Amino acid sequence: MRWTVDGREFHESFRDKTPAGYYLTDLETAYRKGEPFDTHTGLPASMARAKSTTTWLAHARDYTLLQWPRLSPNGRRSQAEGLTTVTMALLDRRRRGAPPDAECRRALMRFAFRPETAWTEQPPPDAVVALAWLETASLPVHVLSNPATVRSVLDACARKLDGTPSAASVITRKRAALSGACGYALERGLLTTPPLKSVRWRPPAVADAIDRRIVPTPQQVRDLLAALEQIGPWAERLQTFFATLYYAALRPSEAVALRENTCHLPDSGWGWLDLLGSEAKAGSAWTDTGRPRQARGLKHRPATETRRVPIPPILVTMLRDHLKRYGAGLDGRVFTNMRGNPLQDSGYGRALHLARAIAFTPDEAASPVARRAYDFRHGGITVWITNGLPITEAARRAGQGIDVLMRVYAGFLLIAYTTAENAISDAFDPDSAPGDASPIDRDPTTGPDTDPGPRSRHDRRDAA
Repeated sequence: MRWTVDGREFHESFRDKTPAGYYLTDLETAYRKGEPFDTHTGLPASMARAKSTTTWLAHARDYTLLQWPRLSPNGRRSQAEGLTTVTMALLDRRRRGAPPDAECRRALMRFAFRPETAWTEQPPPDAVVALAWLETASLPVHVLSNPATVRSVLDACARKLDGTPSAASVITRKRAALSGACGYALERGLLTTPPLKSVRWRPPAVADAIDRRIVPTPQQVRDLLAALEQIGPWAERLQTFFATLYYAALRPSEAVALRENTCHLPDSGWGWLDLLGSEAKAGSAWTDTGRPRQARGLKHRPATETRRVPIPPILVTMLRDHLKRYGAGLDGRVFTNMRGNPLQDSGYGRALHLARAIAFTPDEAASPVARRAYDFRHGGITVWITNGLPITEAARRAGQGIDVLMRVYAGFLLIAYTTAENAISDAFDPDSAPGDASPIDRDPTTGPDTDPGPRSRHDRRDAA
């Protein structure tokens, strides 16, 4: 829709005619009432006031209050990081008395994008000054109707503070925070069209498939577990923790939340673990309890849903010995530190760092293999799928969707495909030689590395 004020043309875009008709009615009503129209915005005084009084910072804080109860602690922190970046990009830098950017960012993260009920301390004087300036310097929400402004905000989300490009996953998270806040602005009538659709800007693709180099081999896992004994008693008690990540393919947050009464450990044979929830570390500032971890349901599942994971005899024995030697925590927790408290990421991360230096050769230590505790889970899942466990069962045990598992472990599924192919070939013809083609580089859709023969009616005619 287009209209002119004092010879200057203005326009607004809408998804269809209905909201455009409402907007036109508002303009005509204001015109009949004799309201003055602003020559900069093209809006009547009443609409201009309503549109200009809501700043981005005020709107983003309202959006935070709306989303806070629904998000996980890590989700809250990620959203705050994204909104902080967007808010810093939507400031009127001409305002006097601007504090340093570092103080503004700290004030936004610690106070602005957390409900006041979550504050455990009074804002220090520098944070109070920074928040006061930010409230006056924050631009109104409607500036996002300008595609150039939207592009500048997206560019800010794609850069680090030093100007270098951010990781693709970071850009995706920040863009998601911006998109959610803009969607809420559409609901409140602060925007008339989705701002992100006004520019042709796409975030970099995030790699789904894991890097094959990070996945430890079974021998490397055994070497790492043995190396923990050489570090000291505090690291030795983490042997079974890392073994659980590998042999049961648990997420670290699931292993931290594991309780003794959910472990079924027979004297011989396979056992199983009943997983009831997880405890990811996000920091005390983002949890409801004020502790670094917060108990939640299993990832991407209802709070009451459980998951049963069969475990091999080697892990059954290790868990039984671990509980016999160290006992469970006061709350029944299987894995605790020397003081009986829940494990912290920094503790088992330091143990893994020291174990890599002992167990690996210099070349292996310089590689990315098994640098994170999560890589043990990747190693366990790859053993499952490359040794014939059906994809549906692997996804169920791992607590992932089948489509996600197939994307993440695509390279290892190709290895499993070739292994099964050779087994089928041996069954059909026991005297045939095993295939010598590389299972990594071959196209799995073409079957064996031989000429597939004519594929169409014309090809068959030409071959004849």
